[in-house]
Amino acid sequence: MVGPEAAKIGLVVINVIAATTFIVQIIGPPSVKLGIKKAGEMWRDVTENDIIESYKVGDVMRKDFSVIKEEMPIYSIVDTFKNSDSYHICVVDKNKNLLGIISLGELRSAFMEQELDLNNLVLAGDMAEPATRVLYAGQPLKEAIEIFRRKELDFMPVLKDAASRELVGVTHYRSIMKKIDKELLSRRGNF
Repeated sequence: MVGPEAAKIGLVVINVIAATTFIVQIIGPPSVKLGIKKAGEMWRDVTENDIIESYKVGDVMRKDFSVIKEEMPIYSIVDTFKNSDSYHICVVDKNKNLLGIISLGELRSAFMEQELDLNNLVLAGDMAEPATRVLYAGQPLKEAIEIFRRKELDFMPVLKDAASRELVGVTHYRSIMKKIDKELLSRRGNF
C-alpha cells in the first residue's frame, strides 16, 4: 500500500504535468510562429496561385506603352512599330479611349495597299481591329490569367473600368508570368 504522503506527491506530479501540457498547448503555437517570423522563414512556402490571388491587373500592367492615334497614316504607324517592342499597339481617339488594336500582321496587309500609294488615305482608325477582349485595372489577376490561357492570347489592353473605354495600360501574358516567377523566387528567398 501507498502511504498518504506518496498519494499527495502523486497528485502534485499529475497536476504539474497536466498544467504544463495545458500551458504548452496554449503558448506553444504562437511562440513557434513568432520564432519562425523572427528567423525570416515566414512565407517561404508561397505558391504561384498565392501571388496571382494577391494582385490585380493594375498591379502588373505596363503603364508606359505606345499608342496610335486614329488619324495616323500608315507611314507614321510603321514608325511607331519601329520604336516599340510590342507586336500589338492600341489605337485611341483624342480622349485616349480605346478604338481597337493594330498588330504587325494587319500592318503587313496594309503594305499591299501602300503600293497603290494610299499612304495618306488609309488611317489607323481604318485598320484597327476592334478590341473584343479587354481587362480592367481593378480586375483580379486570376481572372485575367484565365482569359489569357483559355483564349490563348498574349496581349490585352487594360481599361480604367467597365464603364469607361479609357486606355490605362497594356498586358502581355509572358511579362505577367515573368513578374510572378520573379516575385515567387523573391518571397521564397531564392532571388
